[in-house]
Amino acid sequence: MSHSNIELRQTEDSTMVARIAAETIRAIYPRYYPAGAVEFFVDLHNEMKVEKVMTEHFGKDTVIALATVEKGIPHVRYVNAYYENGAFYVITYALSNKIKHMENNPVIAIAGEWFTAHGKGINLGYFGKEENHRIAKRLKEVFSE
Repeated sequence: MSHSNIELRQTEDSTMVARIAAETIRAIYPRYYPAGAVEFFVDLHNEMKVEKVMTEHFGKDTVIALATVEKGIPHVRYVNAYYENGAFYVITYALSNKIKHMENNPVIAIAGEWFTAHGKGINLGYFGKEENHRIAKRLKEVFSE
């Protein structure tokens, strides 16, 4: 049985989330809160804190919904995923529909308990490849906990 790793990555995820949060807070919150409170909320959503929250919540075996599109039809399924450094990792069978769909259209979407995101699905190839050794070892640890 052949396995593939899937890396789901949105470039600069935590940077983008922090930027959108700051823009939204600065646009909306001044209507309801004093300036000091607005800056408090902006700081609360800075990039380092966003990355910390993502790692705390998803830096373990986590179930997320993964959506791919094939011939204009969305396909959503739950997968076990692991988050590290701005990417979600999933292990799947090399001939699965997930892989087939991403080969034709790498645009994917994911959803967890309280977030949604979209990005590019990247097939890292065979789990046992030398260049996948580090992440494969980590995934074995995470998914066996």
